[in-house]
Amino acid sequence: MSWEYKVVEERLGSPQTLEADLNEYASQGWEFYAFSILGPIPSRWLVFRRPPKQSMTQAQMRGT
Repeated sequence: MSWEYKVVEERLGSPQTLEADLNEYASQGWEFYAFSILGPIPSRWLVFRRPPKQSMTQAQMRGT
């Protein structure tokens, strides 16, 4: 199984907006991976990743 990746455009706003987005994705099991600036009008894209569900289950089993 491979990692899942999600790319989202950063919402413009204050640093608190970015922090809220990062916290929201973290609560869903995503970790911040990278960002990229693309386009003629610079736009920042945030890349998140999370491990395959199967490995998460195996890690939980080892922890018990």
